Amino acid sequence: MKIWMQDTQSKKNRTPIYIWAGIAGIAVLAAGMTAAAAVLTICAKEEYKAAVSLAMCLLTVVTVITFSAKMGCRLMIASIIFFQDESGRLYVLDIRDMIRYRKGLFGMAAMLTEIRNLIPRIRQQAEQEKSVPPSALEILSADKITERSDSYSLLCQVRYPNGQMGNTAMTFAKGYEDEDALLFMLERKLRWRASFEPEKRYSPAGILISLIAVILFSAICVFSHPNFNRLPQTVYFPCLGADTAAIWVMIYFIIRYRRGK
Repeated sequence: MKIWMQDTQSKKNRTPIYIWAGIAGIAVLAAGMTAAAAVLTICAKEEYKAAVSLAMCLLTVVTVITFSAKMGCRLMIASIIFFQDESGRLYVLDIRDMIRYRKGLFGMAAMLTEIRNLIPRIRQQAEQEKSVPPSALEILSADKITERSDSYSLLCQVRYPNGQMGNTAMTFAKGYEDEDALLFMLERKLRWRASFEPEKRYSPAGILISLIAVILFSAICVFSHPNFNRLPQTVYFPCLGADTAAIWVMIYFIIRYRRGK
């Protein structure tokens, strides 16, 4: 039985520091941007107050959502464990599937604490029983492995515990114990066609288009606001809804681009 995991108890592992510092940073950033929005709104001329308030509100929401998504990626990176059984089959386990999901930044911190406490128990149980946890997914083949500065993205075909097969994507950090052996095992899983195809360069066109849509709908919301009154007021609320949808679409494309899709 071979096990690859991040040593979350080690002093060299900075993922907990990043997450806790990130939570504090997001809270401070949100409070600071809210205070700045209030000051700018008060200082602005009467006809521009609503426009300034709306623009700062949208900017604060986008900033907080973006950094929160990055924090979620950090949490995912800390929760991935790989196993190789006696017959040489490779498995992956996401510990988040074994704990209760909690919302919010402080919920994320509580999940991290639970993950750190659960990792040693999972390893000890697997080594004692010489078996893979029942909820682990068997990696049948890999479509693509993308290296980044501090992590890897993996697109692969897996077999679920119920026997069904499907495709999944995951991100895991550099710094695993015996990482070279893990990468060698994953590279052996690369499909023949994937091994010999030139690497595709994925264009962030979706991100760019959705960003343009966010800017466009935000501008329409500003100019159609009753206090600005440069466009018909009837388009304000539809564009506000479209702006919110465009923000979520942009986040979706950012996540897909980060995963190499």
